Amino acid sequence: MKRPLGVLWVTGLPGSGKSTLAKAIQQSMQDIGQMPLLLDGDSLRDALNLRQPQSYQIENREQIAMSYARLCQLFANQGFLVICATVSMFHAVRTWNRKNLPGYCEVFLDTETSILNSRDQKGLYTNSEAASILPEFPTNPDVILRMHEPQDLMNGVHQCMDRWTQVLRS
Repeated sequence: MKRPLGVLWVTGLPGSGKSTLAKAIQQSMQDIGQMPLLLDGDSLRDALNLRQPQSYQIENREQIAMSYARLCQLFANQGFLVICATVSMFHAVRTWNRKNLPGYCEVFLDTETSILNSRDQKGLYTNSEAASILPEFPTNPDVILRMHEPQDLMNGVHQCMDRWTQVLRS
């Protein structure tokens, strides 16, 4: 039976760079012979048919975030390295993750509002309903990244991989 490997949980507000960072980490790991699974929030919503308007309501968002966490647990317990890029800004989800996900490493992308607004492809920051949702920011992430410049991406990849390696070895 394979030993559970771990979960790198990349979280931040929409437009913070989660998917970009997660894909870059996945590629860097593939370059050294690792084959991590990448679970991206937008792709998961599509695969699980969660694009209905009601799935964006606050109570459903937390439920969906827990589904992502349980998928991560399922794959990690089968011996996979899992990278999950998701907004999932709920303390309850991150608390559950720390207790239940093997090799859990949490990365928070702390991005300035002006940058989020400039990257707002889905109009989330101009939608009054979406803007009224108050996220529960991580209180104790393993890594905090501020990705404002293009060179921040590779620095972030190295920081995440270094910290996750430490977590996996402990």
